[in-house]
Amino acid sequence: MRNLVSLLRVAARARRSSACALVLACAGAAVLAGSTAVTRTAGAAAPAGAAASGLARLAGHVHGQARPQFDVGRAPDSLALHGLEIVFAQTPAQQQALEKLAAAQQDPKSPQFHQWLTPAEYGARFGASASTVAAVTRWLTASGFSVGTLPANRSQLPFSGTKAQVETAFHTEIHLFEVDGRRHYANVSDPEVPAGLAPAILAIHGLHDFYPKPNARRWSAHGAGAKPQITYDGGQQNWIGPGDFAAMYNIGPLYAAGINGTGVTIAIGEQSAINPTVADTFWAGVGITTPPTITPMTVPGGTDPGQTMDTNEEEAYLDIEVAGGVAPGATLALVADTNVVNAIQYIIQQKIGQVVSISFSTCESANSAAANASIDQLFREAVTQGQTVVVASDDAGVEGCEANPFTQGTLATTGFAVSGLAASPHALAVGGTDFDPTIAGPWNTTNAPGTLVNAQGHVPEMVWNDTCANPVFAKALGITSIAFCNEAQFNGTANVFLQVAGSGSGVSSCTSTNSTTNACTGGYPVPSWQSGVAGTSNLTGRAVPDVAVAAGGWVICSYDNATCDPANANAATNGDVDLVGGTSSSTPAVAAIIALLDQQMGSSVGLINPTLYQLAAAEYGTPASPNVTATGNCNASLGLSIGADCVFYNITAGSSAMPCTVATYNDADSAPPSTCGGAAAGETNGIMELNGARQYTAGSGFNLATGLGSINAANLVLGVYLPAPSGLAAAPSGQSVQLSWTADTHAATYNVYQASASGQEGTTPVQTAVAGTSATVTGLQFATTYYFTVAAVAALGTSRQSGELQTMTVPAAPAGLSAMAGNATASLTWTAVTGAASYNVYQGTSAGAESATPVLTGISGVTANASGLTNGTTYYFKVAAVDAGGASALSNEASAMPVAPAGGHGGGSVGMLEAMLLAMLAVLAAARRYGALRGAPSERTQRAMSARPMAPERRAISRPPRK
Repeated sequence: MRNLVSLLRVAARARRSSACALVLACAGAAVLAGSTAVTRTAGAAAPAGAAASGLARLAGHVHGQARPQFDVGRAPDSLALHGLEIVFAQTPAQQQALEKLAAAQQDPKSPQFHQWLTPAEYGARFGASASTVAAVTRWLTASGFSVGTLPANRSQLPFSGTKAQVETAFHTEIHLFEVDGRRHYANVSDPEVPAGLAPAILAIHGLHDFYPKPNARRWSAHGAGAKPQITYDGGQQNWIGPGDFAAMYNIGPLYAAGINGTGVTIAIGEQSAINPTVADTFWAGVGITTPPTITPMTVPGGTDPGQTMDTNEEEAYLDIEVAGGVAPGATLALVADTNVVNAIQYIIQQKIGQVVSISFSTCESANSAAANASIDQLFREAVTQGQTVVVASDDAGVEGCEANPFTQGTLATTGFAVSGLAASPHALAVGGTDFDPTIAGPWNTTNAPGTLVNAQGHVPEMVWNDTCANPVFAKALGITSIAFCNEAQFNGTANVFLQVAGSGSGVSSCTSTNSTTNACTGGYPVPSWQSGVAGTSNLTGRAVPDVAVAAGGWVICSYDNATCDPANANAATNGDVDLVGGTSSSTPAVAAIIALLDQQMGSSVGLINPTLYQLAAAEYGTPASPNVTATGNCNASLGLSIGADCVFYNITAGSSAMPCTVATYNDADSAPPSTCGGAAAGETNGIMELNGARQYTAGSGFNLATGLGSINAANLVLGVYLPAPSGLAAAPSGQSVQLSWTADTHAATYNVYQASASGQEGTTPVQTAVAGTSATVTGLQFATTYYFTVAAVAALGTSRQSGELQTMTVPAAPAGLSAMAGNATASLTWTAVTGAASYNVYQGTSAGAESATPVLTGISGVTANASGLTNGTTYYFKVAAVDAGGASALSNEASAMPVAPAGGHGGGSVGMLEAMLLAMLAVLAAARRYGALRGAPSERTQRAMSARPMAPERRAISRPPRK
């Protein structure tokens, strides 16, 4: 049969050859060049060979579940294909400009900071050109398709047609597949298009219906055996409602300040509609008297799923009720389509909402290279529009490709993997935590009237992991994890912890696969912002999750509750409520916290990830210099005693490792390669390992199990809205220090903190309500080292303190300065100053006009000699003491007038040469005086003698004296 089909396809290509040539000629130079290369994903039932002449294969379009073992034959011609569209590729220049813009939009120093684009502005700069759109439209029309309207972002072109038209135009076959008891359709080989158009096409949507799966999971009550029999407060079963979540994550101060999400829209992508009355009843039951506004909508041209009465609808109720419970003032836009990707795309195309919440996941490797690339391009558009995309990390722990999580007795059979939606570096990936059963939680024994709250504050947390591989469970039971995973019975029934269920975590490594070997390739690299935090030094790719909050069991109302009554949360079997958990509950909760932040900021924050990691670096320290004190104070196991200043609660208990079956484990599609290890002889089950060790455990700082940890919401909002001041500088002066810093946009005033030892500034400021960006601290000790920090203050609260500044005050001004004149010199003396390392001397020729620059420096004693002065001129002097902090104030003034010695010729400085000449003149003068005393010729006689010619020398003759 397939041979006949192939012959028919070849004949059809021949008949179309002239038409294809015409289309290519028309496209010509209109087609963009340089699209991102992708490779074909694993699992194709019929790998495509070389493309036919004039055609190009679009690699990476076969879904990972379209495998030969699931193939049940050719799909009927009557099959309707939904969501067909061309996703346009961006040119390298567009990609580079887009990344540059996204970085500038998050840089407070850039004029483009938070200058968000509209979809039309995005389309004009980063969408397909008119000529490209025209060329693709002509080809689709010529192939018999109806072409839809190009959206404002100019990135996706919808079209519609029959299954036969799709197979003919794209040179592939659509088959049916039976996977996990459900029937799907999918293409069995990569599509082919005219070679001239291929560079302009990033992906083709609608060729299969392997849609992302919801992560909502219904749980049983603790007492029903779904968890170890570790109870709290005398056996009370504690589940989470909106009020409990607010108490656990410190949202109360925000509510008290009027921050509840008002003015912010959370857009939620779903695959089912809901009955809004059910959600309203739930909110009223937990004390939210004014319910959030729900705006339901479907994707124009898409497929309205209606109320599906299945896990998809349960997911929709969970997302809506959690998001609205945490941000009751927000508007909730519920956008539904049978394929949630279409709903998400419509939200971003139309820029619906400031926050986008996605509680669905799909295996990164199975999602196909083209799908991963188009998702990331879509999320890139969202962040340039100021939308924060919040995505669940998935519910399969480190094994993100497990097809049947939460299935008792089904363990992991493939290796490490993450969700292709959460792995995008343009999304905030959210993982899950649970209550630590080994630590008594701060719960009241009864629910508060009206709100049903019984959490007293932060509850000790661990990694959410509902499997036997959870080391905390093993500790609580007094056995090893391996032993627990090889226990067929637990509590008298089948061991419910023999399953794959836990917070998704890991490193992106398989955005595509090798078409020949099926080996994983690609993977998103480590984003620039996902570094610099203690714990991030060894990352090999984009790591998920970024943050994690409670996933361990929310009370909700759903489609199957005959009566919605949250007050009966501890008796879920009566049908009044459902107990639901997973990262599907933590994701809308974090989306709601972002909505609270957006309200406080007065605008959307867009990609929040860089800011979160900056805050985490300030708390946890850097890889080179971890802050052990802060991570200790912010340890999530501390419960009520956790530090009040923490932005993140560091999860240090638990692991996201998953149990596996040794005999059937195969990590061929895993990256990095993993093993099913730890099992002893005779044991059938092990735990997934990397290089012989269990990975993805919680720990100090950033860790692969929970990312940065859970969140103190009030401190997070305050930290973003009112960051710690920067640029702190000091100018010491005597017993005071003038401090200055850079202004914070939202600060009303500032507080100044002071200490005599590093890190001891405390929480009591020495100055409050400082109106400007400078302050003078007085009353300090001379020549003493001080430490300062500054915090900004606004109506919401006080920011974290700035980086610490160390400075030393200068010594006291010297006293007792006196000056004694000499010959062209002045001798200075003063009293010693405590703490002075040296002294400077300042000099002038009029009172009070000493030079600004010292004439003498580095004087170690208390005396100095000013030389080179002019005799007869009065000089004025002052002295300053110097230490590491700088120079002191100037001393009292002293003056002196240098004079020449008595009998001198006055004035001026005498050098060595002049002194020698004076000495010679003195000798000559002395000789003259000596000659006069001996009867030397008079001066007149000497002149006469010197005028006569010199006579020849005569010998003197002695004669007798005359008589």
